[in-house]
Amino acid sequence: MSWLPLTLLKISSNEVPWRKVAAFDVEVKSGDIFIYLTLLLGSSNLLGMVWGPYLVNVLKAPSYLYPLISAIGTLSGAIASLIWMKLKYDYYIIGLSITSLIPIFVLTLSPPYHLVISGIGAASYTAANFIGVLLYSRLSKVEGYAKSSARLVAANSLGLLIPSLIMYLFGLDYSTALIISALMRFTALIVALLTIEEVSPLPDPRVKTYSRIIYATGVFSYRMTLLTTTEYLVTLAKLAGFMLILIVLYVIYRVTYLLVGSF
Repeated sequence: MSWLPLTLLKISSNEVPWRKVAAFDVEVKSGDIFIYLTLLLGSSNLLGMVWGPYLVNVLKAPSYLYPLISAIGTLSGAIASLIWMKLKYDYYIIGLSITSLIPIFVLTLSPPYHLVISGIGAASYTAANFIGVLLYSRLSKVEGYAKSSARLVAANSLGLLIPSLIMYLFGLDYSTALIISALMRFTALIVALLTIEEVSPLPDPRVKTYSRIIYATGVFSYRMTLLTTTEYLVTLAKLAGFMLILIVLYVIYRVTYLLVGSF
């Protein structure tokens, strides 16, 4: 939740340029950033869940190493945030590209390198996170602070829920979880390159086209999921009602049988 104060920051336009968005495109842009942040935060939380156990249980690293890795990551992220805030959005895609490789580095490199991975990963992840958080800060001037903050909270919640469900439902081993974390980050990178014009090298008209396609796909998937879930719950409720009626009829039959039998 440490990113929430960023929504209130005022950033000079000559430090982080803002490309104006037409009012009718605000919802599309917000939706795409929401998808991007959900993937990024989900990947980060999944990585956080398995990095320590993978390091100690699989790579047989000493138990003190992971707390040291966490401390280096915290320090690196704090310093990097001061640097990234002074750079243009164009440079943020470099951080996102680097952080997309971090789960692969964790999976393939030996424990001593994980200290360096943590420092680089935290610094690059800060830039990737800023892409979504700072853009929401700008969009909040159009769609309102309450709505933008609600989207950030929802993305953070989904980013925590999704990896938790993945680990609970599928019982993944550490290596598979790291691969999924990497795939989520690469997907976030693709979403950013195709839909976020502030960091995309593509021409603006093409970015807007891809942005609307991904937004429409996301909305359609959400509605289909909601519809499927609703129909499932309705069917389940009907089945439960039917079973309840059968139980009531059986009880009535048994009581009637006992009463008639006693005469």
